[in-house]
Amino acid sequence: PPSPPPFPPPPLPSPPPLAESADRRRKILNSYVGELKLCLLYTNGNISLVTDASLTSGLQTVDDLNITLTAEAAVNEWHYVQVTIKSSGSEDSDANGSYLAHLNVDGNDVNNGRNVYTSSMPESGGNFFVGGMTCNEPTTDCASCEDGSMVDEHYFQGFIDEIYVVQHAQERSPFSPMASTLEYETAYALFDFHRTTSPSCSEEYCGSLLPIVNATLGLNNTDALYRLEPLLWYGKKVLNRANHQEVSYTGDLTTPYVAVPWEPATLCHVETFFAETPYTAYQGSDVRAHGFNFARSQWLKCMFVVSTVTEDANDDKEMSNKVIGVSEELYAMASWSADFGELSCISAGAHLPSMALMQVVNPRSLPLPKQIMGKESALELEGDGILSEEASTVRCGTAPQGETLALTCPVGMRLDKVFFASYGTPKAPCSCQGLLNPTCTPETEELCDGTSHVQECDCDAFEVDPKCDSDVGQAFATTMDIVEKHCLGKPSCVVDASDAVFGNPCGSSDKWLSVSMRCSERWITKDYVDCSPILPKLEGKAFSWAAWVYPYTKQGVQSVVSFGAVEGNMNRAIVQWYGKGNTGMFYYYDDCVNDVFPKRANGDDVELASNQWYHVALTVSEENEAFMYINGFEVVHFSTNSRPESSDSGRCYIGMDLDDYDVPKEYFAGLIDEVKFYNRTVSRSEIMNSSAWTMPEGTDAVAYYQFNIDTHGLSLFDSVCGDQCDASSTLAASTFTVWNSTSLSWDSTTAERHPGYMPTGAPWFPAWTLNVKDASPDNSHLSTSAVGSMAGGETITVTGLNFAAPHARVFYDGEEIDFAILSDTMMTAVVTTVGEPSKQEVDVANGPYTHPDVLGSITTTTYERALLIEDLNHGLFAYYPFFGDASDYGPNQNHGEVVGAELTENRNSFEMQAYEFNEDDVIVVKALTTDTFTVALWVWYADVDPSEYDNCQGYAASPFLDETQVMPGAWKFVAVKGNLTDLDSLTTYLNGYPIEEETKYTSIALHVALSGTIGHEGFAGVVDDVWVYDRTLSDLEIATLYHTQGYSIEFGTGAEVSIERSAAPAKVVGNFTVSAWVYPYEVDGMHTILSKPMAEGYAGMTFGIFRGGLYANMYAGGACLPTEQPNMKCEQYREVKSWKSAVVADTWQYVSVMYTGDAFYFFVDGNLKDFVQYDSVKHFHESPKDLLIGRMMPASEEPVVLDDLAFGGPEDERLFTGLIYSVALYHHANFTQAEMKSMPTCTAHGPDFGLAAYLVLNEGAGYRGHDFTSMGLYSEAKISFAPMRPFFAFYGNSTCSTYGANLNRTEVTGTDLAETVAGEISHFTIQAKDMCGYKMREGGNEFMATITGPMHQLEGQRVCSDESVCEVTIEDQEDGSYMAMFNLTMSGFYHIAVMMDGAGDESKNFVTYVNPSTVNVSNTFIYHSLSDRLDLDELFVGHAGREQIYKVQAVDDFYNLRTSGGDMVDVYFAGPSN
Repeated sequence: PPSPPPFPPPPLPSPPPLAESADRRRKILNSYVGELKLCLLYTNGNISLVTDASLTSGLQTVDDLNITLTAEAAVNEWHYVQVTIKSSGSEDSDANGSYLAHLNVDGNDVNNGRNVYTSSMPESGGNFFVGGMTCNEPTTDCASCEDGSMVDEHYFQGFIDEIYVVQHAQERSPFSPMASTLEYETAYALFDFHRTTSPSCSEEYCGSLLPIVNATLGLNNTDALYRLEPLLWYGKKVLNRANHQEVSYTGDLTTPYVAVPWEPATLCHVETFFAETPYTAYQGSDVRAHGFNFARSQWLKCMFVVSTVTEDANDDKEMSNKVIGVSEELYAMASWSADFGELSCISAGAHLPSMALMQVVNPRSLPLPKQIMGKESALELEGDGILSEEASTVRCGTAPQGETLALTCPVGMRLDKVFFASYGTPKAPCSCQGLLNPTCTPETEELCDGTSHVQECDCDAFEVDPKCDSDVGQAFATTMDIVEKHCLGKPSCVVDASDAVFGNPCGSSDKWLSVSMRCSERWITKDYVDCSPILPKLEGKAFSWAAWVYPYTKQGVQSVVSFGAVEGNMNRAIVQWYGKGNTGMFYYYDDCVNDVFPKRANGDDVELASNQWYHVALTVSEENEAFMYINGFEVVHFSTNSRPESSDSGRCYIGMDLDDYDVPKEYFAGLIDEVKFYNRTVSRSEIMNSSAWTMPEGTDAVAYYQFNIDTHGLSLFDSVCGDQCDASSTLAASTFTVWNSTSLSWDSTTAERHPGYMPTGAPWFPAWTLNVKDASPDNSHLSTSAVGSMAGGETITVTGLNFAAPHARVFYDGEEIDFAILSDTMMTAVVTTVGEPSKQEVDVANGPYTHPDVLGSITTTTYERALLIEDLNHGLFAYYPFFGDASDYGPNQNHGEVVGAELTENRNSFEMQAYEFNEDDVIVVKALTTDTFTVALWVWYADVDPSEYDNCQGYAASPFLDETQVMPGAWKFVAVKGNLTDLDSLTTYLNGYPIEEETKYTSIALHVALSGTIGHEGFAGVVDDVWVYDRTLSDLEIATLYHTQGYSIEFGTGAEVSIERSAAPAKVVGNFTVSAWVYPYEVDGMHTILSKPMAEGYAGMTFGIFRGGLYANMYAGGACLPTEQPNMKCEQYREVKSWKSAVVADTWQYVSVMYTGDAFYFFVDGNLKDFVQYDSVKHFHESPKDLLIGRMMPASEEPVVLDDLAFGGPEDERLFTGLIYSVALYHHANFTQAEMKSMPTCTAHGPDFGLAAYLVLNEGAGYRGHDFTSMGLYSEAKISFAPMRPFFAFYGNSTCSTYGANLNRTEVTGTDLAETVAGEISHFTIQAKDMCGYKMREGGNEFMATITGPMHQLEGQRVCSDESVCEVTIEDQEDGSYMAMFNLTMSGFYHIAVMMDGAGDESKNFVTYVNPSTVNVSNTFIYHSLSDRLDLDELFVGHAGREQIYKVQAVDDFYNLRTSGGDMVDVYFAGPSN
């Protein structure tokens, strides 16, 4: 088969024209055996069935062929034809060769009850032809046919498809696919003329819909959308699918693609009445559809489903009981164009602006409807405006008395303004110019070179001669008015210079007429409506008029509506707008009362803003009492006896007024709609009720113009009398307005309507709120445009239908908020702060002044508010992560001053990233400037030293027993919020949860807010990460701050990171290693992770993702030859694209590249994926340029094109799109594969060998990124953000889950591990950490501890011989910390071992000494001293006069001998007993 044509296919060539004469017959199907049996043909605009049987009289006969059944069939359309031959039901008839023949065309029974017969069924061995007869005479053998014997008129001209012949009478739907309804074995012939190829794909309209279409049709190929049938045209070689045999053909082999009605139509794009937008007039207007397979047939239609709004039975204007639904399927006939992918139809109408779904049916269609929106349209009057600056010129001339003056404009222009006109003896007359007298010879001027030229007329030199001027004694500008009457609005005009026309200003003196006029295209915009035909309906003494009016900024007097007359008082009633630019005034005028201006109470004019809708009404009663209303409010009350003239001499115009010479003037510039005329007085309440939504049914208005339907040409549709109006108002029109692109000239015959229909937001209809989104980038994963932060401040864009300024209002969660209207379908507003995640209702309502309590709203939508990372930065006064100093990494740069505190390891085991305080140490920070505050920090309290024995008082109680104290040795997240003026209102949070009482945890955070110090007198411990806010955070925000332990930066949405190179001299680095954690949103195209430009502008080193794999390049320095530069294919440049190093989207992956001088090695998640070896060693050269993260230098800065790296235009930076965390650059490649494997396991915790630059990008706030290296090659990173988004919108929550607890990295602390007291509850803390040293954030680990001792006892006699005897209780704090408690009563040394999951670690073995407890006197004993007399027990025997020496052994409650003194013991003696 030939190659498929380009797609979309070009319009099909039309078949040769079909003659409508009897001798030109086109055979569609014929079958005969020796003689004709059956023929289906097209002739004279009919499809006919011909048989060989003798037929009843009265049927048409053509060339001895009986045309038995005939049906009309239009050309250039598809028609379905079905012929059925079946038994007559009579054996005799069948035996005599009489069979019933039945014809169905387009689903219609052509037989219509008549029996039509043929002599036999088609016979085996007979002939079957498609598309025409082969020879002049029917014959079974065509081998003898000569070329000259072929009869052209017998061949069908057009398309034929889907032919089937079966051996039984079977009715079949025209739209059933052949294979699904017919069995091949029962068929004689099946022809579908399918090609083996399909049209190529196109993305113009429907390319993005391919997956939907394929799923709908159950196909897997990308050509599903373009299932346009290749058909038979003038014959071709085809396959009979019934027996899979090819059938012979005659003629050209032509198989064009064409739209067919048995395949579904696909609607892809819609153009409507209001240009190429999804908006149409709500009452119905022209819609143009683009798509595929729009087949020309009676079944091709547009289908609409329209939104409906049903009000309650009480005509409730608030529509509080409205019911929103959808209409039934509404169909409109389609008009097709030359392209089978385009058609037009009239959209289904609604009774108010609303939405609809449109589909093109064929009669089937793919389920891909398009939404269109029905807008209100208003009549736009352009008010005498110039269309272009250069489209004007001046024509002037002079005609002597008795002659005729002729003025002619250039083509396309008209005479539209009189600059000068005087009949008499005006000064500086012209010589023949403008004179309609061919015999007049203009004056010439002799030039210095001897030549001469016609002296031009100086139009600016005309000047009135007051001694003889036709205006003397007349009204002002009478002569100009007369000239206007003759010339205004015409391409050319003639005016007689005579006393009969202008009067005789100066007796018998010679006089002349001089005129100067402007020619311009301004006449095209001289818009108005001639409403004079409605005047007979206004007979009577009372009348009213009302309309919605939208004035533009045109200055001067403009007539909104004018009623006039030819005789008498010519100005009967005029509603005027006096424009002053941005403001203006409505007022009334008639010749009886002249100007009537609305006034305020202080006497000022009522000035109103331009470019807004106003409802204006005028009523005059039979008693001459008149009122003017604006937006339902009475603005002026007066009396007049002037009325519109209802006879033939009356005049009525909308948007213009005629002067006394019937010359149009005072053109209105703006919109006007909903114009109503009444022949009675209308009350204020009626005006208010009829100004909103729609006019009530049963109104007695005599005329009502809604300006909605653009299908009546110059005539206006009157909604009162509809199409039955005897006389209809008309729109202004003129000729010379249509440019003919063929003749390249103005068409001088066709009148073009001036006023146009303008889509508008109408305050008299309710609004639809459809969607709301913020300004989040579409490619951002951190925030979507449908979800906003809790902090608020975002500008949301609300889209919908029929937003009418200034009557529209925006309600956010029931509260009215400020907004800005961008168009009648879009507005913006700034959302406020919310306290918790929720969905807020957004409602745009039209509330016209005539109904101040009405909220004209049909639908609402919601805007979701969620806690985002950016909320945690809202109100951030300072942030101290302690990256080696007390710098503020927040946006305000409120750096702290360290006084005594020293850097130490932080909670995640990073060295020099926290501060240790010892009693008097502090960090001084800037004090808050607000009373409301939140301070959050991580704190680790040091354990207190063991208390001293206080004689008989014993030991002080352990701090653990005081619940207002703290848990030493455990990292805790503390937050305090409140108001500094009311410290009783403070709330303290521990690990994200509020606690009821204040503790020492409260004081450490409160001091930051109260005194501006981190740390305070008496504090001993470590502080890590301090956040200071000038607002109170919500409970959820504090909990999220606790749980968010890691951040990353989103690239590709506006963030840029660069690491400034220090002044250290550049050197040859040689080898390098780059690694990073990345979360790409997409992997197609090029996404740079890290790049290092060279001083010469070359891409010195680049690492990133290219088309789903890793890539890297390296430039060794030195210049490439000019011939090598276009693609940098020179010896100094190496680049590798590794398809084996596959990277996937939307997943965290650790990617690395290692360049060893002679090879690139690529790693994903620590696994070697690919390497490329070179046969020589080349070293990478350092440069003084900055390191770039997430991008390359713009292509415009590169002196050469870098192969595939130059992906876009000059500013293309090959941006990374996604999240990046922890980027490291090593100036060596000495890692083993095992070391590379371990790299993603634990992030580097600080400076490492050869680590040249290392950014964790974990700040979560501000514009700085800390470099954790010590080489000094690079300074801190600069982070910049798109100006349209706050900086914190680029930080993502990248909190990684920790590994399981690791006993070796776990910290066990407490002073009781060294010394404790018998009988007291002793404690120590287990702070669990994972294998990387990160603090565990959750509990659940199986820690245990064993105690053995005391060690001075024999092993088998020890009190604590196993864990069941001396139990250690471990309480899980569920935050990664554990409190261990034990109680020993026998003093001495004990061994304590901490284990996890039954296994121990040498580093977790401790020896503690148990001191005796407080002295117990009852257990204490006294004994004599053996040092003086060994043979005398002085407790029993003493000697008078001699000192008796005794000893008292203090014993505690547990019979432990106390080993230190200090207790005061009283010993009492009594006696002598005798």
